[in-house]
Amino acid sequence: MDIYTDCKVKIKEQVVSPNFSDLDISGWTGTALKIFSNGTEYFVDIDLDKLTVDIMPTYYKDYCKDNNLNHKRLILSVDKVTKK
Repeated sequence: MDIYTDCKVKIKEQVVSPNFSDLDISGWTGTALKIFSNGTEYFVDIDLDKLTVDIMPTYYKDYCKDNNLNHKRLILSVDKVTKK
């Protein structure tokens, strides 16, 4: 695994949002804040950068706000991201 805490990451091609199956998040970028495992799979907690936040669809930001979620953070399995 070449992803580690504080490294810059980019979401791989053909990856969709865990919350919206029609929202392609390929190319979104940020910083890996934490790597963790559920015992069978590794995940990365990503702090999305300003460029990514600026291009996010409004409906995604609204959904996060309405559900008390931070639209600037995203958790994905490490196989869906690459080091930037």
